[in-house]
Amino acid sequence: MNIDAKLKSILQAVMRAVDSEREKDAVHLFMQAVAHDPTLNQVDLPPVLTKVLGKSRTEFLIQAFAELPCMGCSRGIWLCDDCHGSGISGETSVCEKCTGLGAGNCGFCAGSGWITYNYMPPGLRPAVVLSRTRLVIAEARTLLELPLPEADLAGRATVRKKLVKQILAHNRLLGALGNAMEVVKRQSESTGAAKAMLEQVRAVGAKAVPRLEKRVRSLLGQLAVLAKLEADQATDVDEKKLAVRRAKYYATIMKSSDFKGTSLFHLHLKRPPKTVPRT
Repeated sequence: MNIDAKLKSILQAVMRAVDSEREKDAVHLFMQAVAHDPTLNQVDLPPVLTKVLGKSRTEFLIQAFAELPCMGCSRGIWLCDDCHGSGISGETSVCEKCTGLGAGNCGFCAGSGWITYNYMPPGLRPAVVLSRTRLVIAEARTLLELPLPEADLAGRATVRKKLVKQILAHNRLLGALGNAMEVVKRQSESTGAAKAMLEQVRAVGAKAVPRLEKRVRSLLGQLAVLAKLEADQATDVDEKKLAVRRAKYYATIMKSSDFKGTSLFHLHLKRPPKTVPRT
């Protein structure tokens, strides 16, 4: 049996899952095939799979990996176990663990909401990270077009919820881009098509990250303004203390270069690679 026939035999179940458009089954069955034949961990997979499965099936499988949700969270978010979602520590302080947002990044996926790249074979990662980055950019365009909620005491609870929701949504995309940059760094010795894919990811990320971070700062700024308005009108001592601390806290972190020390910090965005190194 030649290598193509052997692979085709191993991947029969994957082919059936793809043809039935069962994304999760296709992924899990493919990982079983990798376990059965370890050589699949050692090759550039897209051209191999295209030869065996065909182009459309291979693209379907790559997209299925790209969209596979994290098994440890809901869209990248964990409810803060310090403040139980209130965003408040004690009665008059901001919960610094979650940046006063009531929720933080999932510890498994770094807040992206998608399964980590470590789950998949190295030879498939460049194609998946490019596919996923394209999803991120599409979501980012939609988010960045949303109007910026403006601080307003009349509907302050609603405004705060909108601001927090948008911050968490932007932060999720930044988490996904951070994960992508990590792959670019780790697989810097890639060549050929894989190298070209990673270079696309790096270039797209370099443009998208500053725009998303700028919007997060604007949203934090509105939280600071809202808190200042609340502090000015508050008559209760504890309410005033909390509002003053919120205003100071958000006004400070919005000026941070990388949000270090907050739940908005993403390690692999601190120093994104300038280029995919030559081999």
